[in-house]
Amino acid sequence: MDPGAGAERAVEAGARPARGGHAPDFSDVTSSEDARRLVEEGRLVAALLFPRAFGGTESPGNTMYVPRPARIRVQAGLLATANAFEWVIEIW
Repeated sequence: MDPGAGAERAVEAGARPARGGHAPDFSDVTSSEDARRLVEEGRLVAALLFPRAFGGTESPGNTMYVPRPARIRVQAGLLATANAFEWVIEIW
């Protein structure tokens, strides 16, 4: 599997809408096997967490599976406190 090759495909067609209909819901994807099956179906794409250009490898520990287009929301700490962090990483 080439994580870079699948990134060119649009995958919105197969995604199940989340509650409220705003975003796809992949909460039932609980294993790498589930994610790879959805890649084969065109519902997700594989992407490298650490890009090849910076020495990243195509390995299970460096691969994530995301819809296209996608963003990652990162939340750390207690969000109600001043020490909390929350940011969004745009994938595509």
